Order: sequence, then C-alpha cells, then structure tokens
Amino acid sequence: MGAAAFDKVLGIIPNGKKLADIEKLLTQCKLYVALYGDTDANGKLVAEFIAKAKVAILARTPATRSGKPNKTRRSLRNLRAPRFQADGN
Repeated sequence: MGAAAFDKVLGIIPNGKKLADIEKLLTQCKLYVALYGDTDANGKLVAEFIAKAKVAILARTPATRSGKPNKTRRSLRNLRAPRFQADGN
C-alpha cells in the first residue's frame, strides 16, 4: 500500500490522522468495516489496509527465542471485529 492510499485510509477513519499507535489505528479500521461494511470503495480500501498491515507487522515482528509468538503477534492474530449485543451495547 502506497503513501497516498495510506493517507486516504487515515482520512476515512474518524480521527485517523491523530492516531499514532498502529494497534489503535487497526482497531478503528476494524470498527469502520464492522459498522459500514466493505462493499463500497472506502470499505474495500480500509479492509485492504487491514490485511496488508497485519501481514507487514507480522513479517517485521520476530518470534521469541522459544519459538512462541510474542505478545504483538498474538494480539494481531486475535484482532477481530467487536461483537455487539442485541440490545445495541
């Protein structure tokens, strides 16, 4: 993903340009896709960013010496869209 596409994702996500933490940005992106879907151009771009960011982060984050994934790798693998209850909470 190029710099122009990344800047566009930051413009799509509410407060995206203010987020300095990649995990918060990925969480906001997942929320965006969960709320608005990935059928329109913005949703597709955000979903593409999520997939590419996870791959890039996992490639740059080494496993620990024991061969077990470190905390960042585990948290990225477990990153899922939030579950909403039927009453809207």
